[in-house]
Amino acid sequence: MNRDLLVRRANIIQSVREFFISAGFLEVDTPILSPCVIPEPTIELFETDTHGLEARHLYLLPSPELWMKRLLADGSGNIFQIARCFRKGEESLPIHSREFLMLEWYEVDADYYDAISTVENLLNHVLNGMSVRHLMPPSRRLLVQDAFLELAGVDLCACGSVDSLAEEAKRLGLQPPRGESWDELYHRIFVGVIEEKLPKDKPLILEDYPRSIACLAKPKGRTMWRERWELYLDGIEIANCYSELIDYDGVTELFAAESQKLLELGRRHQIDRSFPEIYQKDHPRCTGTALGLDRLIMLLLGKQSIAEIQPFNPPWRMP
Repeated sequence: MNRDLLVRRANIIQSVREFFISAGFLEVDTPILSPCVIPEPTIELFETDTHGLEARHLYLLPSPELWMKRLLADGSGNIFQIARCFRKGEESLPIHSREFLMLEWYEVDADYYDAISTVENLLNHVLNGMSVRHLMPPSRRLLVQDAFLELAGVDLCACGSVDSLAEEAKRLGLQPPRGESWDELYHRIFVGVIEEKLPKDKPLILEDYPRSIACLAKPKGRTMWRERWELYLDGIEIANCYSELIDYDGVTELFAAESQKLLELGRRHQIDRSFPEIYQKDHPRCTGTALGLDRLIMLLLGKQSIAEIQPFNPPWRMP
């Protein structure tokens, strides 16, 4: 990477840091190695071992969520982190990398709607003076259910069963294999039909994801949705946000279900069984957002892949 790209990359990262510090967030620094993880069947992990007096199994974390939420429970207040994260098997596409920078922040006494203002203010700050008008707020807002209806003709509210959603997938020519779950069919339709049709003329906030898709997001009342949004820039998913589920029973139930899925996949990850206990304390109402910082830098510098904006990619291929 030449010096000009290094300088521009560093300036963007510094601008992000300045925004959060000026907004009163505390910058934190958490471990990237952990003896246990949050169960996430859709993410493959890098694993390693220690030796010596305290030999144990460790994981390179896919996000700083595990530690940052513990800080919130201990009264940290608003926090942010620019963290190095690791995900195995994510190098086959231009916008994926085994090792990448993630910006993650949490706001207390706030929900996912409040976080929209934060991310738009962040974009206005970082993009100031750049000729990327189609990336500038205000964002277009679109409900997931409306995206499916308008872009694929699928009424998710009328497709509560696996069979009904499978029929819609077949109608769209996606040929789903037998035995796929509702969530798998949802993702097949979203990735195969909807994502490529999402508008790209301005930032897009895609709101309210199906409740059945497991994540630590608060359910939206008694509806079939969760309080969650994702930010798309130029058709690329950049950020994921939700009102945090801070209910001990709800988190415990989700951990049990996701842990079972991991076992069915043959992955025997050591799950942080003590994690739900942080919600037995006086845990604050909060919202959390994870933003792919390398993806944002890639778009701002007009590049086509993350590899083009990382100083060394991949480092293990160096001579």
